[in-house]
Amino acid sequence: MVRRRREVTYDRKPRLPPAASEADLLARGRGEKQLARVALVLLVPVLATSVASLLHDLDFALLSRTLATDPGSVSPARILSMDERAETVLLLPLVASLPFAIVFLVWMHRAFHNAHWLGAGRWMAFSPSQAAFSFFIPFRNLFRPLQAFHELAAASDPFELEEPPRAPDSTAGYREAALEPLPEQRAFRSPPLGAWWATWLGAHLLGFLGTRMAHGPSLDFASDGGWVLVVSDVLALLSAGLVGLVVHTIDRRREEVYRRIGAELAPVVPEVTAEPRAAHA
Repeated sequence: MVRRRREVTYDRKPRLPPAASEADLLARGRGEKQLARVALVLLVPVLATSVASLLHDLDFALLSRTLATDPGSVSPARILSMDERAETVLLLPLVASLPFAIVFLVWMHRAFHNAHWLGAGRWMAFSPSQAAFSFFIPFRNLFRPLQAFHELAAASDPFELEEPPRAPDSTAGYREAALEPLPEQRAFRSPPLGAWWATWLGAHLLGFLGTRMAHGPSLDFASDGGWVLVVSDVLALLSAGLVGLVVHTIDRRREEVYRRIGAELAPVVPEVTAEPRAAHA
């Protein structure tokens, strides 16, 4: 006898807890929004240092190639200048990335916590702490953070909730429509999670490989390592831009979730219909 596996489905519609109020909803949404904005602001130095690293590694690749083919055309001053600049260029991305990483993880934890508060804990596999710490577990951090963000994106789907109706226009006359025309349905794109994660992993993998090659036994090998580092920097730059888009997209979707839940709590204004005029005698 073959036993069929029963599929369990869950209602993913966000709901306020029974004891929660509209003020609680607004406070949580406001705090989450502020963290997302701070994370996006702190991403600007990350982008700037990524550009600086790209230019430095491009110069290193060109210089290594020139030293391999025509060493007499390179002055010692240029080599010394690059060596002095290398430590600064390597240190700046770490310094710029640390504040962003902290705020990003705090925002991620807050978003997961609020998603659980709105009932997503019924089906989400990640707790807020598990989602944040998924970046620090060796080997599992190659795929677990992506899975966590897929869950967060699913918990932030505004289309699980109905679009609230527009309130009736009390100033409209009996010959005019009692309701204003509905605006076009808002478009909420899915966050580019796959592209962000692919560029992030590719940047780190090629960065490790390029660094080892840059310290290779020959100038030709070092030049090839420099070009690998250039590709790594391009991927890192794309990854930084994409993670900003991920934060912005999820934040917009969650903002709409809060708006629609708040609209469900608002009192419903009955539609006023105009009485027909009495016929003249």
